[in-house]
Amino acid sequence: MERKNTFLKVMAVIILIQGILQILNVVLVVSAGMQTNVSSAMYYIAIILSGLYGLTAVTGGLNGIRFGNRLDGCQRSFYYGAALLVLDLIMILFNAAGGSFELDQIGSFFLPAMFTIAAVMGGRQ
Repeated sequence: MERKNTFLKVMAVIILIQGILQILNVVLVVSAGMQTNVSSAMYYIAIILSGLYGLTAVTGGLNGIRFGNRLDGCQRSFYYGAALLVLDLIMILFNAAGGSFELDQIGSFFLPAMFTIAAVMGGRQ
């Protein structure tokens, strides 16, 4: 069943842009190398998690743009949004374990949460 879901499309574009920027950030960090005094395990975990987040955001954004008008597209967008929230939580937990947690990192849940809410609202129409 086709439906108009402008909120999901807008959030998908924003998530797509965020994912592209995240992948560019990973490329820049990898090319610059480890320049601060952190353990190599934490460095590689951060690179892997950031890369996974970027890839998930890009695929979720493309899915929301292309299939956001269909019910199965909204369901897939919900799963991508939930995966982004889980990756975000894992990154925050690793930051807390590494001693670099700051309270403003909680704000990183906003865009994935809005994308997930848009998918739920689109699926309920």
